[in-house]
Parts: sequence; structure tokens; C-alpha cells
Amino acid sequence: MKMGMACMLLAAAVMSARAELFSFENKYRLSFDALDSLRAALFDSAAAPFFALPNDIEPAAPPAVRYAADGQVLRAGVFIRSTGDLDDAAFHPNGYAGARIDYSSRYLSAAVQCDVHSDERSPVDDFADSLADIRTEQFVSGAEHISGTGSMDFNFPTGYLRLNARPATLAIGKFKLRWGPGYKGTLAQSGAALSPFYWYHLQVAMGNALRAQCYLAQFDDEFLFPDSTGATPDAPGRYGAGQRVDMRLGRHVQIGLYELVNFWGGNLLSRYANPVQVYYFSNIAGGPAEGRTNIMGGGDLSVVAGPWRWYGEFLNDDITVFDHNRSPNKFAFQAGSVCYGKSILREVGAEYTHVAWGVYTHWYPGLNRHVYWNEPRGWPWGNDQDVWSAHILMQPRDHLRLYGELAWWIKGDGTLDLYHWDYFYAHNKTPAPGHGDNQGGFQDYAKDRHLVSLALQADWRPLNYLDIGAIYQPAFADGKMDHFARVYMEFDVPMIWNAQTR
Repeated sequence: MKMGMACMLLAAAVMSARAELFSFENKYRLSFDALDSLRAALFDSAAAPFFALPNDIEPAAPPAVRYAADGQVLRAGVFIRSTGDLDDAAFHPNGYAGARIDYSSRYLSAAVQCDVHSDERSPVDDFADSLADIRTEQFVSGAEHISGTGSMDFNFPTGYLRLNARPATLAIGKFKLRWGPGYKGTLAQSGAALSPFYWYHLQVAMGNALRAQCYLAQFDDEFLFPDSTGATPDAPGRYGAGQRVDMRLGRHVQIGLYELVNFWGGNLLSRYANPVQVYYFSNIAGGPAEGRTNIMGGGDLSVVAGPWRWYGEFLNDDITVFDHNRSPNKFAFQAGSVCYGKSILREVGAEYTHVAWGVYTHWYPGLNRHVYWNEPRGWPWGNDQDVWSAHILMQPRDHLRLYGELAWWIKGDGTLDLYHWDYFYAHNKTPAPGHGDNQGGFQDYAKDRHLVSLALQADWRPLNYLDIGAIYQPAFADGKMDHFARVYMEFDVPMIWNAQTR
């Protein structure tokens, strides 16, 4: 089969990403390895890690081909992954084959990962499907890249260079970036969507007390957005910038403050590419360019005491909390708590998230909506919703993890495609069909739609390079029960060579 030949060609290149921040079987959830690393750091470190910065903690990578020389380490390997999804309509099998190379030295580190995968997906044909929260990361272009191979696509999720000049690190490329202390998702920068290209990501650490970081990103999905005539081919380039400061107040309190801006048009690079500035001040400089920006700001808090962590986050789109005439309801907030254990119980927690109907959107033509390839870069399931959730993670045996999650979703009719009120009123137009009905910003529990979902997962890792598991998720909505089940397998080609010189 030509598909198999393509997989073998990729396999000949090179390492599994068992050290990934997100799990393979569900791209919306942090991997069990990442959760283990956060929990271990809480119990084993003198100071708790910054829970709003999970990228700071690197889970240990599995064995792979490894070459070390003069303080430099090169790791390379291949992986094979597969899933089988059973929904109410049909069975959907998918296969993945890929490779990864990691390099590290005292001052420089780098990684590149790619894969080829089939692109079967469960259809989105009802309300429960629209809030599906168990997915793998698939880039689906719709193109037949190699003649005769049929339904197949390529993904390039990771490729970066990082300069480690402590106390500063500077990275360029594609990688997952997550901000916020939330469990099920975060509000500003969840990292669950495909990674854009970061022209720079700069972080400076002042001991264990302070972290400051900023980035400039560019998005290559502008052709999906209409220009002023409603056509798409000539849409200008899209960009995003962000900055964040995290600080510790003693041993138990962590505070993070951040600001984001989405904009389009290269002429605004001179305004927002500056890594040391305040976007809000730059935006109120005014002029025609002000309408081509979308400013967001917010903050989060974590309080750690013993095995407990309490946290919350607040996001305001357009920073107009007190502007009751324009966008007073474009806000989101989250609150939750987690308790960590050292034996069979690894963690148990509960969380509440509210996202108002106007969050992540902006006025026509929408080029600065907070999305990438039609996926939210903030809360992964969009806006106009409340989500109540609880989860538990247990490890009854060394190689076995059991996971459960219960979620209650309350969803209005607002979507990320809606356009800003002011544009339509100024031009005597009718608001777009996706316009939400929760104008006050809060959900109407009596009228909005409800969904209750339960996820049960068993994950077995008998070998460091083999992971097998299954997920079952029943969901109840609109008076009927939907069923979804996934089986999955991850296989990392085990280490076959380990060379080291002086």
C-alpha cells in the first residue's frame, strides 16, 4: 500500500514525543506524564511549580536512539499510533506514523516532529457532537498529497530552536504554549489548537519568584477569512502577540497577569512586535489601525497549601469591563480546586468555567478573532457557555492509570463567527446568524441547551515504549443518549543504539 510506504519513509527519518504536553488520545487534556510531573514537582520541590506555566516542566522522554558528545545530546526515534472510534453512526479507524528529533546542549536546544495520518473523523451532526471534547490532533487539508493514497494528511506540530542563555530563553518556531492554571482548559492561551509560528518567544526568570515572557506569532490561515468584499483570496496576514508576568507571594500564592493582541496587516508589526510595551497603550494611539486589533487582558491566581491547589482566572476581551454601551459582556472566568495524592489516588478536582457570547470575536471581517484554523486559541470549545466538571485520576498499579470525568455543559447560540454589534448597526445591516442571545453575558439555564457527559478511561503502559488504552463517553442531551468509544495504541520504537563519547 502506498500509505504504508509513506509511513515507512517517515519512520526511516527518526522519536516519539512521549514528552508531549498534551495527550495523544485526547488533545484537549494534559498528558498523564505532564500531570505526573506537576504533581511530583509539588511534593518534591522546595517551592511549588508555577501551575499556570506547565511548559516549564518537561516530562521525561522514553528511551530512543541517543548520541552524546561534548555535553551535547541528540535523540531520535519513530512512533506508530492508532485509534478506533465508535460512535452512534459508524466505526472510524485512524493510523499515525511519525518521527521526532531532539537536540540539547548547554546553550541550545531544538526539536522537530512530523507525522502522516489518515483523516477519518466522526461527523458533527447533532448538539452533542458540537461539544465533543475527545479528539486527536489531526491537520485535515482535504488535499490528495500523493496520487492514489486517498484520505491521508501530514502534520508538523513541532519545530523550534531555543537559545538557553539563563536567566533568559529565546525560542523561534512551532510548539505548544499554554497559559493558565485551569485543568479542562484555559481561557487565554490553552495550547489545544494547532501551533502557529512564533517569530519569538522570550522568557526571563528571576529565581523562583518571577517569570516574564512575551511572544509574536503569525498565522497562515488568512485565506479562511473574508475581505471587505466577502471574498477570501486577498485577505491580509494575521498576527498575534502576548505578554505575561508570573510572580510568587511567599510559598503558597502565585499570581499571573497577561495581555494579548490579535491584529492583521503588516503595517501594525511596528506597533505590536515590540517585546517590551503595553498593548493597551499602543492600541489607544488611535487611527484607522485601531479597528484592526483585538485586545484582551486578564489574570489568574493559584493558592497552594499542602496537597491542595485552589485557582481562578479572569479574561476580558476588548478590556471593556466598565463600558456598558459597547462590550460589557465580553468576559470569561474560571474557578477550581485540585487535591493531589501520593498513592493510588493521584489527583481529584472540580472546576467551573463561564465564557460569555462575545468572547474571542471581533468586528467584520473577523481577521482578528482569537482562532487558528477555525479552532479557539483560548477556551477550546468556543464561547457562550458554562461548563461544570469534575475529574479523578488513580494509579492502582505501576503501569495502570484509571481516569474519570463528569461534565455539565450549558450552551447558548453564540458562535465564534459572529461579528461585532457596532459594525452592523453603523452600516444598517442585520447581525450574523451566529449572534448570541445571552446579551448580559451570563447563561440562561432555563432556555439554553444542556449536555451531560461522562468519560471513563483506562490506560495501560506495560513497557516504556508501549501504551494501550480505551475511553468510553456517554453523553445525554435533547432527551437522548449518545455513545462514543475510543481505543488507542502508542508504540515508540525502542532504543536500539546508545553512543557516548568523551
